[in-house]
Amino acid sequence: MKSKYSGFSARFIANWIDGIVSFGLIGVFMFSNRSISPIIWNILPMSLNIYLLKNTGATIGKKIMSIKVIRENGKPLTYSDAVIREVSKILSGSFFFLGYLWMFWDIKKQTWHDKIAKTIVVKA
Repeated sequence: MKSKYSGFSARFIANWIDGIVSFGLIGVFMFSNRSISPIIWNILPMSLNIYLLKNTGATIGKKIMSIKVIRENGKPLTYSDAVIREVSKILSGSFFFLGYLWMFWDIKKQTWHDKIAKTIVVKA
């Protein structure tokens, strides 16, 4: 039986695509308004991801890769779920990206930010 959980490669490519989208978003704002602080440059892509996760269950990269984020109980994310998940990615990226690599050992293929937010990434 195939797993309903999304694997590393689909999630990695989705994050890569989201990074390109974020870089483009930051670039547009940086060149159109040079007075925007670097903190805002980071908040804008995060805000977009939060909005998309809450309303569609997937960022642009996840949509392209046909995966989505849901709560462990199978319900869609709330805004607080999406915020907690996005902010806790900072922890997952700490300690040599161990929080992201954790999915290799986890039965539900959860990263640290998935565990913190009580979410799973599934095939759409």
